[in-house]
Amino acid sequence: MSRIFTTVSLLCVSNVFMTFAWYGHLRNMSHRPWIIAALASWGIALFEYLLQVPANRIGHTALSLGQLKIIQEVITLTIFIPFSLLFSRVLFTGLPGKHPQCSAECKAAHCRDSRPEDYGARFDPHNSIHCRY
Repeated sequence: MSRIFTTVSLLCVSNVFMTFAWYGHLRNMSHRPWIIAALASWGIALFEYLLQVPANRIGHTALSLGQLKIIQEVITLTIFIPFSLLFSRVLFTGLPGKHPQCSAECKAAHCRDSRPEDYGARFDPHNSIHCRY
């Protein structure tokens, strides 16, 4: 099996754990004290790191650090958007920024329950594009 395929596969599974660790408690544990949610999230995040660290070590033998980061951001969006729609039931009214540098930062900021004034503008000095996040 190729090192890149192994890396991407491990990062995909790792990202599922990460997404649930970061956001799953908002639906499942909203009635519990935050410390309980934090401890549960840390427990889930352990499995994320048990996959993410080997993925990055394997990937770094074939890819640069920048390539690993870009792959991770693409995977994050690929996992987070279905998670938002299917698990959290958040509908999107728009997509993240169309510019590649904005996309990683904007993520999915334009959700149905978000207000534009909640997000500041970030100036990209290299391309003169304002990102909303």
